Amino acid sequence: MANIGVFGGTFNPPHLGHQHIATAFLKHFQPERLLIIPSYVPPHKASPELASGEDRLALCRKTFTDARCQISDLELTRGGRSYTVDTLEELHRQYPEDELYFLVGDDMLTFLPQWREPERLLELAHFVSAVRSDRISVSDLKQFAQETYPAQYAAGRFLFLDIPPFEVSSTELRAKRKAGEALTGLMTPEAEAYLISKGLYL
Repeated sequence: MANIGVFGGTFNPPHLGHQHIATAFLKHFQPERLLIIPSYVPPHKASPELASGEDRLALCRKTFTDARCQISDLELTRGGRSYTVDTLEELHRQYPEDELYFLVGDDMLTFLPQWREPERLLELAHFVSAVRSDRISVSDLKQFAQETYPAQYAAGRFLFLDIPPFEVSSTELRAKRKAGEALTGLMTPEAEAYLISKGLYL
């Protein structure tokens, strides 16, 4: 049995905040692999500035460079709205003997009751969350999980990365790009170079 991490998101574009969480997960949980899965169409977001799947896959490859990271086109190939429960069901079929660990930021964890079939999600995978800003703490996340899903919390389905937040968002990067500002220190130089070469987010 192996541990497999799953990190889904729009990654529009991926940034060093995403990389920060992924790196901490790899260090603390030592999974066999971490699947990075850009979504096709996120059901909870309007996406007028959504870059193509091909570009977002390329940006992810230039952001998540640890050898254990595998950039997956599972949701892009499937098409349609990207529901996490569908993705985890598919991964459960692909890796029936392995433990899945689904990596989320604090905002996505606290939104979990609005996700499709949250109880099924917690059967399919452990949820590993980290704070992304100083406005919330790991203690807050633990309290939320314990109060909202007490049985699953007691069963160890919620896990937490107690790491300093790296506060940056893809929305912020797109705004800076439109304003003609450099993205140094917010995304990898390789990803920024790709983004510029393709003329993305202008």
